Amino acid sequence: MDAKNIVSWNAIIHQYVRNGQIGTAHELFEEMPSRDLISWNTLVSGYCQMGLCGEALALIHKMVLSKLRPNEITLCTVFQACTGSGAFKIGKSVHAFIEKNNLNSNGVLDHCLIDMYSKCGSIEKAVQIFNKEPNRRDLYSWTSIICGLTMHGFAKDAILMFHAMQRTGVWPDDVTLVGVLNACAHGELIDEGFSIFNSIETVYSISPKIEHYGCVVDLLGRVGRLKEAYEFVLNMPMKPNLVIWGTLLSACKMHKNVEIGEIASMKMIELDPSDAWPRVMLSSIYAEALDWSGLSGQWKELKDSGTRKAPGYSLV
Repeated sequence: MDAKNIVSWNAIIHQYVRNGQIGTAHELFEEMPSRDLISWNTLVSGYCQMGLCGEALALIHKMVLSKLRPNEITLCTVFQACTGSGAFKIGKSVHAFIEKNNLNSNGVLDHCLIDMYSKCGSIEKAVQIFNKEPNRRDLYSWTSIICGLTMHGFAKDAILMFHAMQRTGVWPDDVTLVGVLNACAHGELIDEGFSIFNSIETVYSISPKIEHYGCVVDLLGRVGRLKEAYEFVLNMPMKPNLVIWGTLLSACKMHKNVEIGEIASMKMIELDPSDAWPRVMLSSIYAEALDWSGLSGQWKELKDSGTRKAPGYSLV
């Protein structure tokens, strides 16, 4: 192109971001003769999608210094970056900035704030934001508070929220249903969980996804119904992935079930031979069952395969 305007620059940067080439996108961004809010939002969003939340926050800081006023998309991305990097103090500061400048008068940022406070450990503040303006709650706000309550162990409260949401005329989507099924799993509420799972297609006209099936496997596994969970996995309409088998394997460790644990571990190794986690988990199951020959066999396989257990570390 002889003449590249800001629209063409933004379009090409967007395509690099979409395809995961964030480095190239940033190089082009730096070459731009002028930038608008779309340019900044596109790149910041790209860093967040890649899990590089610290870099996203640094870029947002540069944007503010450039005297460009953030819009709702920018602020949503800021909270996404704060959540991903655990930058709770920054998130609180941005919230104060929003309140001071009346940037959330229509409530479009409510679900971002609820999500940020929930995932940064302050479920009380998340509930406070949710309760502040009952008349402007949308699906995203309801879903965020349901998932937040579940994350903090308030399973029954999350399910009550799910039913309250429907009474107000807001219909759940597939993400909401994952959240409430997770609540059933954490609360070990078998009947409630199966009732909701069975209604996904019949009541809500949504085709259940692998995440919904995973929640049921987790639910059955937590209450020790491992044989039923294994049969449920075998009868799934889609091929079980690493998460499904990993959920079952974790339940086997919790309940010291060697037989099904061996199957789940082997399925995971078939899907990803380089991952040491299933062998380490199976070793723990053998150890708790006092099966020393099985334990030594697993450590030998771990050594022969050349895979290593990733060391644990703290985010702090």
